[in-house]
Amino acid sequence: MRIQEYYTPQRQDDICKLSVTDTTIPHHMEGMLRELAHEILDGAQISIDEALAQPLEFGACMEYLLQYHVLSDLVDLAERDVPRGMRKYVVRFFDYFTSVIPLGLLPESAIRLPLVAIMRQCLQIVETSPRTVVNGPVGGPTEHRLGRGYHSIMNERAAVVLCHDLLQLIVTLFTRLREHSSMVYLFFDWTNGEMVASNSELAVAALRSASSEYTAHSVRGHELFIVHTIVEYLLAPGATGQLAREALVLVVQVLAAPEDAERFVAFLLDQARVVEVLVEHMSYLHAQMPMFRPVPRTPASAVFGDAYAGPRRMAPLDRRVQNERDIKGGRAQRVDIGARLRHLLAQPSLLRARATQDQRESRILAAARTALKHVDAFFVCWELLDEIAAVAHNEHVLRVVQSQLMNGFLRTHVEPALLTSAAARNQALTMVSYLTDMITATHSTHVLDALFVVLLGPDLMPERAPQPTVERPSMLSPEDQQMLDMIEDDALRAEAAQLLMPPGSTNFGSDAAASEIHPVRAALVSWLTLDDGTHLSLNTLRLFDTILSTMNQFAFTSLVLRNFLDEPMPESDAPAREFYSGPALGRGES
Repeated sequence: MRIQEYYTPQRQDDICKLSVTDTTIPHHMEGMLRELAHEILDGAQISIDEALAQPLEFGACMEYLLQYHVLSDLVDLAERDVPRGMRKYVVRFFDYFTSVIPLGLLPESAIRLPLVAIMRQCLQIVETSPRTVVNGPVGGPTEHRLGRGYHSIMNERAAVVLCHDLLQLIVTLFTRLREHSSMVYLFFDWTNGEMVASNSELAVAALRSASSEYTAHSVRGHELFIVHTIVEYLLAPGATGQLAREALVLVVQVLAAPEDAERFVAFLLDQARVVEVLVEHMSYLHAQMPMFRPVPRTPASAVFGDAYAGPRRMAPLDRRVQNERDIKGGRAQRVDIGARLRHLLAQPSLLRARATQDQRESRILAAARTALKHVDAFFVCWELLDEIAAVAHNEHVLRVVQSQLMNGFLRTHVEPALLTSAAARNQALTMVSYLTDMITATHSTHVLDALFVVLLGPDLMPERAPQPTVERPSMLSPEDQQMLDMIEDDALRAEAAQLLMPPGSTNFGSDAAASEIHPVRAALVSWLTLDDGTHLSLNTLRLFDTILSTMNQFAFTSLVLRNFLDEPMPESDAPAREFYSGPALGRGES
């Protein structure tokens, strides 16, 4: 290679004083990419399965690259970072190279091992870069609880750009792995039981400590450091955070795709705990959000970049068709490698144009100097969890998403906030406004079901009008009745009444208790007719309109269809009762 001419003993002193843009190295690296693209283009018109099944015939350029370990040499040059800036050009070279090579080449050790090595190298540089803290908390077990990308900004320009390019490389890699589920074994060989996470520890902290244990290993822990890198920068500002969120969606898609996905899903949910990470983030951010008035989201808080083509960017009908195709196993579709190669060759400059590289880095640096507000970060986590539920066609993943969402956030934060805000109209108005925005941003049926069970209650039997109270003769002595009247707590009073009742007596309070309306639902319904000079009634009406506009089966049954039935179905009629039960959460199977 012409690049090696710069590293002769006679030029060592000179090369250390130069920047990579002062040399012809970017020009030679781009030339390598174009030569490889032209060579691959001649034999690229084959499908994915054909590329994996038949032996690959390498051209002269690819044969030289594999035989003489050119990629490993580039990794060594990047580690020295001589001349200055060499590392970021090597990372971008790997990004282009990974995006256009035939999928069947990824298992080659001369490609796979240098690819892992350059990612490990970049992560180590990024993690050790000096930082400035911008958002607490600082110190203690909750330090950087929302990830380093949210709580700090890297001081060095090169580290900021390198972090962005590292995440771009991960996105490119998993985009290729998504083309065929068998490729997941190349980078995820995790075995169950290697890492036991403590439930008392924050999920992000557990992942951070577990990933650090594998830093010294060159052949193990690929899964941990990849997921760790993504989680640390989920809430980073600008394009860096958008790439991290796209990478997480791709990881979920890739790990849930294989036929024997159990151990990969177990790693994702039990070891990496990615769903728990998002729920913990939402719980913390919800507690930090202003409740005296609703704060709108800023336009710069987009969850994904413009190039993202996931379910959120599809029309509802297209999204449904794509979901059906994915469920039936149609994810490994034919990929036109030739189109990718022609697109790469059509670009006027890949690496060599210095002005283009400077403009690109300026955009990355400008976005990295800002920080997401609490409201923006909360909705980013909510939409990201919704997107994960939309792309994960795995029953175990969906059950964990619903369970974690309900038990870790909705019932512990949303429900108490709605019930306690009845006395504070401003807080109620804010919560209703946030809920409306959350429902509008939700596309997954499973996330909507979990949310509507908390808001509307799990009961789908026909509602009954309140019955007038009928005085019943008391079976208690005056002394016992006086003692019960002194108990203020309703639950304790009912329990004491059960103990004091004579044997064989009937509990007249059971029917009334069974017909009680869900407390959150009752509060929302009462706000519809509230006339207190605020906009709470109008905002609550807008909330119910938004709920119905989702066309969610559980919501329609709970609000409308349940009341068109004449009488409840008997308990013995199990098939008919399925109509009332709705989603699994409606039966308490979270």
